[in-house]
Amino acid sequence: QSPQQYSKDVHNMCVGVLYTIFTGMSPQKGSLRPQPSSRDAVEARYTDIRNLDFSMEPSLSEGIAELLQRGASESIETVQEFINGLQRVATQHGWQFSDYYTSAASSEARIQLRAGLERLRLGQENVRQARDLFREALIEDGISRDMEEELRRLVVVLNEMLNHRVVP
Repeated sequence: QSPQQYSKDVHNMCVGVLYTIFTGMSPQKGSLRPQPSSRDAVEARYTDIRNLDFSMEPSLSEGIAELLQRGASESIETVQEFINGLQRVATQHGWQFSDYYTSAASSEARIQLRAGLERLRLGQENVRQARDLFREALIEDGISRDMEEELRRLVVVLNEMLNHRVVP
């Protein structure tokens, strides 16, 4: 494969996959639904995108944003350069790689982060189950108007909570 093709592949990965994963947005400002296509159609979809907008996700790691932007602008020439960039950023988030230094504090923080995310996921599942119970209660015959309104309010609030932001 030519260096130019590697740059395009990294570009498509950064623009078409990783940007969406890290920001929850489409670089095309369009639908996030899957859009199956041929390789040529996928490459054409992202050809004009050279700059990524991180304004909707200002708290995104500077290292991740820089790496994705370098990929989008096709300034990463080899897959190894991309992998090195990923590893360099990952070490800042507590991952360990033999070629890069990771502090003990970052490694410990990563362990705690993973445990916290696991609890958030469990909490999210519990919230879904609670919402479903409220929905089931809504269809009960003979409930009072006040009870129905309270159940509807809870379902709406929980839907907003679940739909507002996906737990990583």
